[in-house]
Amino acid sequence: MSCEVKTFGEIRDFHKVQEYFGLSHDENWLNAINFAISPTGELIALGQGEKLALLSSQWDNKSQVSTYVLSWCGELDDPNQIITSLLCLPIYGKGVSAGAEWTCIAIGLNSGMVLFYTDSGIKIFSQCYHDDPVLCIKAYSPPRHSEADSFLYITYNECMCIIKGADMLPLLVNMRLNFNRTYGRKATIDTSGLPAADLLQFQKFKFSGQNGAIINDAALTGSRYVTMYDHIIEQAVGVGCYAKVNTTPVQHSMVVGVGAEPYIGFYYAEEGYRTTTLGEVAKGVLDLTYRSVWGKLFGQPEKPIDSSTTHAQESMMRTRCRFHDGKRDGYTIALAPNGQLAAVTDNLDRVVLVDLRRGVLLRVWKGYRDAQCAFVPIKERSLKGVKTQHRKALFLVIYAPRLGCLEIWALQNGPKVAAFTVTKSGQLAYNTHGLMGVTPGLKVKSSTPNYCLFLDPSDASVKEVQIPFHFALSETNSKTSRDIHLFRRLKNLLRNLDSTANIEEIVKISADFQTIEVRQQCLDMLKKNKQLKPQVFHKIMSAFADTLLSETTDDDQSEANAEHEHFKTIVDNYQRLAEFYVTIKRPTEVEFDDYLELDDCDLVTINQIILLLGDKYAESSPNENKAGAQLSGKVTFQEQCQEDGDFVDFLSIFKVDANDKLTLLREKIDSFGYISGQLFKEFFACGLCFEELKAATVKAKIPAEDLLILALHFWMDKPFRYQNCDEVIADMSRLAAMIRAICEVAGDRVNDYAYNEISQWWQDIREILLDCPKSFGLLAAIVCKSVAAKLRRGYREVSQIVFKNFLYRQWLFLFHRAPVMKVHRQKRRTNGSKSHTIKHNGVYS
Repeated sequence: MSCEVKTFGEIRDFHKVQEYFGLSHDENWLNAINFAISPTGELIALGQGEKLALLSSQWDNKSQVSTYVLSWCGELDDPNQIITSLLCLPIYGKGVSAGAEWTCIAIGLNSGMVLFYTDSGIKIFSQCYHDDPVLCIKAYSPPRHSEADSFLYITYNECMCIIKGADMLPLLVNMRLNFNRTYGRKATIDTSGLPAADLLQFQKFKFSGQNGAIINDAALTGSRYVTMYDHIIEQAVGVGCYAKVNTTPVQHSMVVGVGAEPYIGFYYAEEGYRTTTLGEVAKGVLDLTYRSVWGKLFGQPEKPIDSSTTHAQESMMRTRCRFHDGKRDGYTIALAPNGQLAAVTDNLDRVVLVDLRRGVLLRVWKGYRDAQCAFVPIKERSLKGVKTQHRKALFLVIYAPRLGCLEIWALQNGPKVAAFTVTKSGQLAYNTHGLMGVTPGLKVKSSTPNYCLFLDPSDASVKEVQIPFHFALSETNSKTSRDIHLFRRLKNLLRNLDSTANIEEIVKISADFQTIEVRQQCLDMLKKNKQLKPQVFHKIMSAFADTLLSETTDDDQSEANAEHEHFKTIVDNYQRLAEFYVTIKRPTEVEFDDYLELDDCDLVTINQIILLLGDKYAESSPNENKAGAQLSGKVTFQEQCQEDGDFVDFLSIFKVDANDKLTLLREKIDSFGYISGQLFKEFFACGLCFEELKAATVKAKIPAEDLLILALHFWMDKPFRYQNCDEVIADMSRLAAMIRAICEVAGDRVNDYAYNEISQWWQDIREILLDCPKSFGLLAAIVCKSVAAKLRRGYREVSQIVFKNFLYRQWLFLFHRAPVMKVHRQKRRTNGSKSHTIKHNGVYS
């Protein structure tokens, strides 16, 4: 629902690193060092002077976030070198299924040399690309499903050196593999004596500027492809309207440099070849002929070719345009991941948003001294069944250390989304690259790179900025995106539901949903959650119902109105089902009247069942069960764990799209026994408050015949745990009281029939009992016969003897149609030495 600055990782050895650099008494010690965080979050590199420290992430089962520990610290081979820039390059390898196999650390020095270290602190390669100090090292990795190549570029005061990833990454991987094979993975030897590797091919582009120009930072946007018209316009603006224009566009990359004189400069680094005109060819031939003839006449030797520069292609960058401001000096530039926008900070406490394609300053923020900027791209998330456009949004994060504030702005002209109070001694880490070395077309399980991370020394942690997509939209277009974000947050809260505060937040989020589609997705998710508590579900449905009641739809939108009413009906039905379930599962214990009347024939039948089944299905003692479980080595579970999912199963057997009643789904009749057993277990054992049962049934709009079906299935699927007739009669009395209460809910239709006609109510019950293969079906028939006779008595003035005979003939038909019961019992007679098998193959009568 709102933006968050959450803890991404904890740094255990943060104070050790501070003491290692000799800055233990400086609160703003991060401003005096160089640091870099891997975009995959696996490594943090810190350097100061000639010292280097590496922090690696480790798994900790006691923490839900990453834990960073000091894995290596040491000094450079040359103590006169000073670290001026750091960059972490996560490199993909086949040795892992997802993420980076190892991380390479690129270290820029004041001498112009760049060192490459492994994540274990071993130098595997070094090369000097220019003689000036390295200002910054940055990298670019292409997006997924792109055929572009990754590259590394090093910025100096006079030039920029670009190294292609196709040349650099295989060399670094081979150097690491060769070192591990020769010296081992944990070798700590001096690598200065190792044979030097071949020099990397790179391109050097010089900044074309007047004397006195200063470059403080630069960014490379990657290759650009322009149309013929745009190419002619750019050449006419950059070179002049009277200059000769090359009609063939040249593949080039845009370099944006910030500093002084100019404040911002746009340059073109041309790559490959360009088509030359016939006049340029003729001029070159004449020049070559003139120099050749003149040199032979006067004996001038030819200039030798310098072999040391064959690995570098040096060229001058063409200027597109510049922004001159004598009072303004650009300090840093942060390039957006799409390469179209950039944020520039200067000495006048300004942050300027620049459109790189058009060369226009779009926006200026004032009052941000020593600001640090980062861009955060956000994708619109989708849900199954919810239509989305898969849009993308871009946000600008500005950290003002002097104000101790972290602000988030929507681009390009959006408002301030959020502001957080943070420490004044932190640092904002921004990466424009992700996983390196992934070939095009290769399927790699890699997460989204962490573009923006905040290093917080106050609590020794690394924090990430989380921004919901809907903050980039207007009020009318942000409903679906906002609800999707709320839905994902609700899922996380339900997954970690452990306190009352979480329940209150869940109810609040449920009431904030604005679209029917996401509410439906939330309802489907709840119905599949086996750990869902009925109380939480009831509160969520109540929040849905209150919100739907307050919402109004336009009369013209009949389809939307119908969808709104249909979903409201479903929510109301689920709300009633949850309330009914909670009421039955927590009954009030009261006394009840014995409503069972048994004659001699019924008692004889009950006694016969006890004799046949009592010994075989007698319940063993609790001590025996416990001892048997210990001897057999079986795993026992708590009752609460066994009941997980019962509530969800109860919801699944009802048809909830009807407005007037909640009927059972007959196709799920196989699960009625188990579900009703879990539902009526506590009520039948100790509750028996039938007034609550009748009130809950009427309020839930459950038909009396469906409730009676559940009650009969509960009785018929019970295990036979009786050893005497009194126990059976006691439970039959409870069942008789329950059936009577259900019949009272049904009303007059139970007895509204002539004495010589068949009651449809009891006929449906008899058909259910006929399908029962257990002895409980016969016991239920005896109970129903008794209840039917007692309810009918006094309803109509008829001859009791005539009605009794007619009723007996109806239930007697059921007794003779009951399934055959086969029980095998072994008895050894005391007066004989042989064992006889007695087989009872009779009917329940």
